[in-house]
Amino acid sequence: MVQIRDPNTCANFNEITIENINFDWFVDFERTRIVGAAILNYRVLKDTDKIILDISDQTICSIKLNGKKCKARSGEISLVGKYLLIDGQFSSGQKGKIEFQYSTSSSASALQFVESSLTADRTHPFLYSQCQQIHAKSLVPCMDTPAVKQTYTANITVPKGMQCLMSAVLLEDEGRPVNNREINGSEQFVQFNFLQVCL
Repeated sequence: MVQIRDPNTCANFNEITIENINFDWFVDFERTRIVGAAILNYRVLKDTDKIILDISDQTICSIKLNGKKCKARSGEISLVGKYLLIDGQFSSGQKGKIEFQYSTSSSASALQFVESSLTADRTHPFLYSQCQQIHAKSLVPCMDTPAVKQTYTANITVPKGMQCLMSAVLLEDEGRPVNNREINGSEQFVQFNFLQVCL
């Protein structure tokens, strides 16, 4: 079997793949960042002693591997970028999940926050994302390569009066109001690479 190579990722995607990601995010327009959680559901393709994910300047508060707190090592490969390495024993066919509590950087390269004064109606600020070419890793720790395809679900909290749309099916026509905020749910049933995840 031919092994796929991608020189633009640190991820060990030939050993482990991500099948689904669950996002629970709050969009913080004041500090131009996203805060919340991401759960990566993985499947082991062949025996390995590590999971390697691409990262870029997130503040990671905690990591859980299959429900238990774990530690991870970070590093950097010249011309490729930063990575997060989680040690363990992972057997072929095994499934599990990694949960991150984290926030993006205010200068995350995948995110563009636009002040309300620069929008058409000058009423609300605006946010859009662009994960191509290798900017998904600034949005969430992930395998930032088109070789990995996954589905995703998302609960996104935004200020009241705003709505979050994603490259997914909107589960409700209107957000659920909670504490002067709106929560929008979305689900993408088709597996695709992370470059196409957008909000």
